[in-house]
Amino acid sequence: MLDWLQENQTTLLWSAGLTVAMIIVSAVAAPIAIVHLPEDYLRRDHSKQQKKQSCKHPALRIALNIVGWLLIAAGIAMLILPGQGVIVLILGIILAEFPGKQRLLRWIITRPRILNTINRIRERFDRPPLLPPKTAPAH
Repeated sequence: MLDWLQENQTTLLWSAGLTVAMIIVSAVAAPIAIVHLPEDYLRRDHSKQQKKQSCKHPALRIALNIVGWLLIAAGIAMLILPGQGVIVLILGIILAEFPGKQRLLRWIITRPRILNTINRIRERFDRPPLLPPKTAPAH
């Protein structure tokens, strides 16, 4: 056993570092992002924001996409491993750019358990709950 630990020391150190990073993201960064979402985030028309976002400096857009996709991967991993997988996944989706992003985000966030969790986090920081998206009128 000790031989195996010595042979895989680098891998174990990288794994430990990634675990600590995921814990920090899930415990600190994700709740901060959730608290800073505007209460009408799910009701906004994000097509205008996407046009604004495309005006950002290309290096910043690339960096945000890399971080977003890494968080998406970490969030998916945390669905199985310890951590707040869904919250990290949501944070990654918010940062990344891809077609259908807003529809996917709304679908995830509007699940009752997830929306309740998000609103409990917001309540802890004296923020109003996220307003659910407006439903389309029946035809």
